[in-house]
Amino acid sequence: MNARSWSIPSRRTCLQLAAAATAAAVLAGCQEQPKQEAKSEPPKPAMNSLQGSVAAGEPVQLDGGAKVTVRLLDISKQDAKADVVAETTVETKALPVDYALTYDPAALKPNMRYALRAQVTQDGKLAYTTTEVVPVTAGDKRIDLTVSKVKSKPAPATGPINNWQATKVSGVAALLPGATLALTGDGRASGGSGCNAFSGTFKSSGADGLEFGPLAATRKMCPPELMAQEKAYFDALAAVRKWSLNAAGNALTLSGADGAALVELARQ
Repeated sequence: MNARSWSIPSRRTCLQLAAAATAAAVLAGCQEQPKQEAKSEPPKPAMNSLQGSVAAGEPVQLDGGAKVTVRLLDISKQDAKADVVAETTVETKALPVDYALTYDPAALKPNMRYALRAQVTQDGKLAYTTTEVVPVTAGDKRIDLTVSKVKSKPAPATGPINNWQATKVSGVAALLPGATLALTGDGRASGGSGCNAFSGTFKSSGADGLEFGPLAATRKMCPPELMAQEKAYFDALAAVRKWSLNAAGNALTLSGADGAALVELARQ
């Protein structure tokens, strides 16, 4: 039996075989991969729409830049700031104005309390607001809101505008019950002489001018010393032309045209 002869491949042949094997592997990797199916997004929840109007009881014209904001609030927590569930803002030049508020009904949890609040701002300052709790349930479709004008804080009293107790009248210490004087920002004056009550008006001028108009008083009879004080007090008030305060603002001096002190008073 003749032995079979085998030939050893050349180096070039080995390199060619290796290159062919590598190309086959690359081609296999480049075959089209199966497409992945796109994941479908969950459907968006259906939203509730709440509509209504914001009014002030009667038509109101607003300056430019007025905004009406309606908020749906979670008021379940006592003694805590209400959480905002949803809100909408409408620019307007008048009241009433319509609003539409969209919210997720799932945000309204059972056994919780919810309410609407409307606020009107002008130039960034609160001008009108709801003053009562307006409850909301998930089934509500329309709620009309009523707002009230926000009362501005009175300017702090300045100068002689205050309540005063007389300590001296024409240089003489006031008797008890002492004479009093109340001056208000609308030009009204009232008080007591130690015997009778009085009321009237006053007007101010310049930096320190002050003058009383006619004062009307009750006509009760009192002991002679109080009647004497009353006459001196009314005469002094009739002659007042100027006022001045001490540095602390708690002592008022009313003076005549010549600058002489007529009545000295302490703030009550």
